[in-house]
Amino acid sequence: KIEKYEDLVDSLKEKKKLRNVLENTTYPSVMKRACAYLLDSIISFPIIILLLIATRKVNTSSTILYSGILIQLLNCFTLNFYRVFFNVKFSGTPGKLICKFKIVGEDGKNLTWNTAIKREVLYIIVSIIYLFLFYSAFFMNRGEIKTFGDATSIYSTSIFYKINSIIMFIIYILDFGKAKSSPKRQTLHDKIAKTVVVYKYV
Repeated sequence: KIEKYEDLVDSLKEKKKLRNVLENTTYPSVMKRACAYLLDSIISFPIIILLLIATRKVNTSSTILYSGILIQLLNCFTLNFYRVFFNVKFSGTPGKLICKFKIVGEDGKNLTWNTAIKREVLYIIVSIIYLFLFYSAFFMNRGEIKTFGDATSIYSTSIFYKINSIIMFIIYILDFGKAKSSPKRQTLHDKIAKTVVVYKYV
């Protein structure tokens, strides 16, 4: 009986080792995906710089409302569109492709526009929450605001900024924390869209 038990333990250990090998050669870790995200940030840096330059001009302009809203919308949704476009056309953003990753559906098929947008829903919601809180502070302090820079300064010291920071922290923790308990290392946004990030061997 003891020998049978030992054989069973050895068998379970071997299965666990095999599973770990399969996971490590099929699904990138959260840290490796973070590296791909960092690469995407570097690649999109010129666009961000242009938006920052535009924001700087808006901050000192007296036409604070319409131009400011336009710049903020561009800032909030540029990265979302960037990811959706590349995920549909190339099965991954440039950062992921450099790291030899690709994004596919749980069925192994390439992403459709619908699936790619679903995958970004969580972060589109984050952007919408930010805009809602920013403009709540904006309109509550409308009489004190002369330039868009004033609006940004007021928001950064308001309770709305703190609320937004807490919400973003919770969402990021829930999103990537999900990958730790997932056999396929799926984040929450992967689960929502039924997608998976895998190594690209061909």
